[in-house]
Amino acid sequence: MIRWRRWLWAVPALAVLWTLAGWALPPLLKWQAESRLSSLLGRAVSVGEVSFSPWALKLGVSNLAIAAAPAASSAEPLLRVARIEIDAAASSLLRLAPVIESVQIDAPRLHLTRTAGGHYDIDDLLARLAPKPEAKPDEPARFALYNLSLRDGEVLFDDVPVKRRHRVSALQVALPFISNQPSQVEVKVEPRIAFALNGTAFDSAATATPFASNRAGVMSLRIKPLDLAPYLGYLPATLPVAVRGGRVAADLSLAFAAPAGAAPQMSLKGSVEAGDLVVTERGGEPLMDVKKLTLGLSDIQPLARKLALGRLELDGLRLTLARNAKGEINLARLAPAAAPAASAPAAAAQPAWQLSLDALELGNARVLWNDATTQPAAALMLDDIKLSLRQLRQPSVAPSPLTLSAVLKTAAKADTALGKLALDGQVSETAAGLKLELSALALDALTPYLSGMLRPQATGSMAVTGQLDWAAAAAPQAQRLKLTLEQLTLDAFKLGD
Repeated sequence: MIRWRRWLWAVPALAVLWTLAGWALPPLLKWQAESRLSSLLGRAVSVGEVSFSPWALKLGVSNLAIAAAPAASSAEPLLRVARIEIDAAASSLLRLAPVIESVQIDAPRLHLTRTAGGHYDIDDLLARLAPKPEAKPDEPARFALYNLSLRDGEVLFDDVPVKRRHRVSALQVALPFISNQPSQVEVKVEPRIAFALNGTAFDSAATATPFASNRAGVMSLRIKPLDLAPYLGYLPATLPVAVRGGRVAADLSLAFAAPAGAAPQMSLKGSVEAGDLVVTERGGEPLMDVKKLTLGLSDIQPLARKLALGRLELDGLRLTLARNAKGEINLARLAPAAAPAASAPAAAAQPAWQLSLDALELGNARVLWNDATTQPAAALMLDDIKLSLRQLRQPSVAPSPLTLSAVLKTAAKADTALGKLALDGQVSETAAGLKLELSALALDALTPYLSGMLRPQATGSMAVTGQLDWAAAAAPQAQRLKLTLEQLTLDAFKLGD
């Protein structure tokens, strides 16, 4: 009887104490959070209000703020969060591990600043939070989180050296479930991240089992057309070329798997687009413009050394090739110099990369050729280029069909056709067989190259049909190049001053 009376008194007493905890804990948590976090980060941390519902196991924190760096030019906080709500499950007490039913973060605002090259206003925080070299990694804590949601987030990034501000707005993060508790490791996670970067929308989603013994997942990423101009200043200065402008878009899907006892697998599929891309030499000399580029990714498996590409379409390509008076071609100058081979210990032979391209389609293209080695200097142009190359494989398993057509012009007479070129046949990495047709070629367009062989100037037009055959060989001097002329026609041909 006495034991029952003790229980009758104990249960109400615990209920009263638990209820009082809802009143006493908020100010205690607020004081401890501000004190401990400020000491940990070396910056003032403030908390507006803390609420705790003991029976529902709900904790709320409002107006959390982390102060800016002491030497910051702006007093705006590094981080400000309007509201954080954490809803814990009673099963946390039974599992002796946190089981969180939901975490909701409302309107977080992060303000970062790059103060100089390689330095940011959070360098002090990174130094404080860096793990100590002598510290041993702890066993990962068991946890279960059922719903994580971040709404209306914003990130401001001030780049002082280049005087530019980047803004991530409308940040939405949803993580429905993640856990490393043994009974729940096979549960799939389906996160989603969406935001707008300087006004360009990004959206992604994924499905994964990150803590399972056979880890696997699929992630998708969609990028609407993104203007590259705000980000060109971050390209390495060591690049041999300069990107002056352009935009990119992508729709990608990445699947991965890491089965126990087997090699990991990774596969990337989707499509990539680029438009209005402008590339020049470092000094500003024109090199390449592309109006539109579209590339399909059929199956990219970098771990298996396989690159299966779909269709590559280039529209409005403008390529400038130039040879200076020393005989140097601009593209060759841009290529990095080959470093001398260093002796290294023998390593296990890696399988060769396998490359496939379903089709290469080039339309409305133009190639400019400026040659300063001739007298007079040559300024020719291949315009209205149309190229179709299909079923390209490396290593080659069969010849690839190729068709090419172009119109020859000069830079001085860009609206006048001076000849037409057509190729049709098959090519591979070791051989090529092409039918050649050159029609209505104005000989005076070739004056810069004929003047070294012919003192008088040749005028008139020429037409050629024939066959071009090429075969590779192990030794360069053993390669074979054969041109068979089937018909050669000269019209109104004349030699004169």
